[in-house]
Amino acid sequence: MDNQLVAPPEMVFADYASGLLALHDGWDSLHEFRTLTWDGTRIETTTLHAIAPDVPPELYPGYMIKAAGKEIAAQLAASEHTLYGFTLTFEGYAVVSPADLPAEERERLDADLRAQRLDKRPDSMEFVQVCLVDIHDRLWTARKERPNNRTHFHHYASAADAVGTHGGPFIQAMRVAALDVARQVHGYRLDQPFTIKLPRH
Repeated sequence: MDNQLVAPPEMVFADYASGLLALHDGWDSLHEFRTLTWDGTRIETTTLHAIAPDVPPELYPGYMIKAAGKEIAAQLAASEHTLYGFTLTFEGYAVVSPADLPAEERERLDADLRAQRLDKRPDSMEFVQVCLVDIHDRLWTARKERPNNRTHFHHYASAADAVGTHGGPFIQAMRVAALDVARQVHGYRLDQPFTIKLPRH
């Protein structure tokens, strides 16, 4: 197998991430980790893993990588090559702080972040976010905030550029899982350049 993978159109994944965000109709709900397949014409969820909101965030990366490993093993056993990416839908809290935030306030914010008590701050906002990573290391995010109900959509040509954003450790774990899929399911070799063949329009 050569080291060239055919990438589905970007809008396929952008629309899928937006559709998952639209499905979120209740807060304090289960978080969802999905494995995705691409058959050349459409993207589908193959397995949905529900994660209780009280599961510590630091456990998510290991859980996702383990779940992805089971999907890879199933694809290899069935001689299939359709596994193509992963999504994570999760809720959280964030604080948008100015660049010139005084050092004392910055220390307090960092302490609240480490202690996972952003939800107790009067300046925090609640959000739900969908992250989708594919085997080409591309990332799409879709986020909805409350109480303002604003939505944000982003695409990163390289998921590495988003590791420092909301959900960074989750995104990194999904990148690791997607790279394993690229290597084991699609034949991407680490000792050769990895090229992306874009579909013709």
